[in-house]
Amino acid sequence: MIYRDYKNIKFYVTFLILNVVGGTIYCQQENNFNQYMFGHQILNPAYSGSKNVSNITSLSRSQWTGFEGAPISQSISFNSPIGKRNLGIGVSAQADVIGPLTNTETSLDFSYHLKFSGNQNWLSLGLKLGAQNFLLDTPSLRYFDRNDPSFNSNSNNEFIPNIGFGLYYYSPKFYFGFSIPKMIEDELNFVKRHFYFMGGGLISLRDNVQLKPSLLLKKTSGTVLAYDISLLLFLNNSYWFGPQFKSKASFVPQDQILDGSISFLAGINLNKNISIGYAYGNAINLGINNSSSHELLLRFDFSPRVLGILRSPRIF
Repeated sequence: MIYRDYKNIKFYVTFLILNVVGGTIYCQQENNFNQYMFGHQILNPAYSGSKNVSNITSLSRSQWTGFEGAPISQSISFNSPIGKRNLGIGVSAQADVIGPLTNTETSLDFSYHLKFSGNQNWLSLGLKLGAQNFLLDTPSLRYFDRNDPSFNSNSNNEFIPNIGFGLYYYSPKFYFGFSIPKMIEDELNFVKRHFYFMGGGLISLRDNVQLKPSLLLKKTSGTVLAYDISLLLFLNNSYWFGPQFKSKASFVPQDQILDGSISFLAGINLNKNISIGYAYGNAINLGINNSSSHELLLRFDFSPRVLGILRSPRIF
């Protein structure tokens, strides 16, 4: 098959090369947001209810600006504690659009929070019940073989249920988490089991100045370990900015060429309820132009129902 507009061929050929040769860093099977540290729920259901207020987080990411049909990823999630904070619940939705292919995911998240030690350290167990829907827009395609039965309808739909779990250990100053958002693999639809480890914290440098390091490790079968490292500087609990580096941990000598992407993150807490953020990134060593990405963050924390309740000082 071929695409109607020959300008698209360059994008799709480049996309296939990067996914085959580039390894996990350029894989688009699961969303890869820069500002994941402001809403871990998409990756880890145990995050749901970890703050003492309900909140909504939205992320929108566009990649490879200038290419028609370039990847666009969006997500929105809501979570809230239930009762005396021992239980949490959340809902989330994600959408990836890559050329004629649209992948939509929805999930319900449940969590149980147990005081681990002291009064501010918690261990949370989470369960994710979700489903994916793959939609191929066949009218946007042309074929060498018009009798190909794989494309004999206006759109090809595939609905795939799944289940995942997560662990999340946190306090006001640090967090660690491990999760597998999709436990059930589906070779026919290229759904593979992904493993995530996340960690981060807050380091006080001086009054109203904090450093927030974050680490995300990603692994799936048949690929090398990928990682995201970011270092954000927070001022007055209101402003943040800093770099982020994404790459892969390859121990093969010929793979030691610098590869991945560098991004810059910045944001502001407009008030006690609303936070906005922006991330700009650019790929390294891809050999193509217009490899930049743009990502927007919007987070809203609901006011607590009980007057006098302390808000979590964590900025994650």
